[in-house]
Amino acid sequence: LIPVPLSLDAKGGSKRMLGNHLTMMMFALDRDDLRDTARAIQTLADQQRAIVRDKLDVAMAAALSFAKPLPRVAYRFLSTLPFGGDTASLIFSNPGNISLEHFAGLAVVDAFPMPSVVLPPGFQVVCSRHGGRLSAQIGYLDPLLSEREAASMGEALRADLVG
Repeated sequence: LIPVPLSLDAKGGSKRMLGNHLTMMMFALDRDDLRDTARAIQTLADQQRAIVRDKLDVAMAAALSFAKPLPRVAYRFLSTLPFGGDTASLIFSNPGNISLEHFAGLAVVDAFPMPSVVLPPGFQVVCSRHGGRLSAQIGYLDPLLSEREAASMGEALRADLVG
C-alpha cells in the first residue's frame, strides 16, 4: 500500500505551488520478484500502469476522502485489515523540477521538500530537483538508525548517484 500524489488538474497542469491530491496504490511482489531488482521494478511499473489505466488511483482518492472523518483507530483497523497485520510505508513521488524562482520578492537559490517521516517504519529517502541540481534527504526517527548508520547510508547514496 503506497501513497502517491494524484493531480486532478487538466492536462498541462496547474501553476499553483500546492494542491495535489493523495491516493493509495496497492502493489504486490512475490519472493521471486524480490530476488531480482530489475524484475521487481518492472513488476511494480506494470502494476502502476494497470492501476492508472483502470482509474483505480482516482477511485482510491474518493475512498480516502470518504474515510477521512473516521477516528484514527477505525482508520488504522481498516487500513491494515486486508494485510492481516501491520504495514510499512513506501512513498514515492516525482513532482518534477521545483520551478520556484522567487518567493516574497527574493530570488530562490535552493528549494526542496521537507516532509515529516511516516510511520511505520520511520525511515525515508526524499529526492527533488531545483535549479538543475538533485537533492536527496534521508529522514528517520530515533532510535531506528544510529547516527553512524544514517551517515553511512548518506555516503552510500552519494556514491551510487555520483559514482
